[in-house]
Amino acid sequence: MNINIYYRLLLWMGLCSVLAFCRITMADEQDDNWSKAMTNTINKTKRLEPSSFVSESIPDNVINELKKHGCKIPQAAHIPEPHNLISGEFAKKGQKDWAALCSRNLHSSILLIWGGTSTCPSEIASIPDKESIRFPYVNETGTSIDPEEGENHKLQGYLRRITKVPDELLTRPIGNGSPVDDDTNRKMIDHEAIEDGMTIDANYTHEFYYCMLGKWRKWGDRNSD
Repeated sequence: MNINIYYRLLLWMGLCSVLAFCRITMADEQDDNWSKAMTNTINKTKRLEPSSFVSESIPDNVINELKKHGCKIPQAAHIPEPHNLISGEFAKKGQKDWAALCSRNLHSSILLIWGGTSTCPSEIASIPDKESIRFPYVNETGTSIDPEEGENHKLQGYLRRITKVPDELLTRPIGNGSPVDDDTNRKMIDHEAIEDGMTIDANYTHEFYYCMLGKWRKWGDRNSD
């Protein structure tokens, strides 16, 4: 083999190795940046103590039950007023119940405090807090990573929220706002439900939880893409 061709081949192989190493290193650095951004965003999520919600409208036993379970109540990043503690008739009409988004060990679930004898399982919908965080993230230096165009650009961080759903919404005809796709279930609905979802529509559909005959019925699916 010609000596010049031999050295050119060695040089080319060395260059390819360097480029491959650089690509792997850049990929590792990018993954590390995403990981740091995720950790930073999770740590910056506001989580309120149950005592932050004390008012004449909230019974002491509700606050005490949340404290007993070690709950902190996570707050969606762009909503200034305290939220994710709601009341409603979630088991039967006329019975006032309470539901809170309860965060423990970086997982959040919906915790029910029942106001009477009609009940369903008292804890549902547990997911890691990181699944309720939306890009673009802001890293520890305050720099946006993977910035996004559009009106939702500022809607970033923790975005999960629960709300009360009136039974009238659930009993609407299919295609007219009702998430319930079964006529039999729709005819049995006579009290309120819990809506669980992100505070924006991007890539997520909301889930609806309805307590029926001691069991939770769920409509809608969380999209993890």
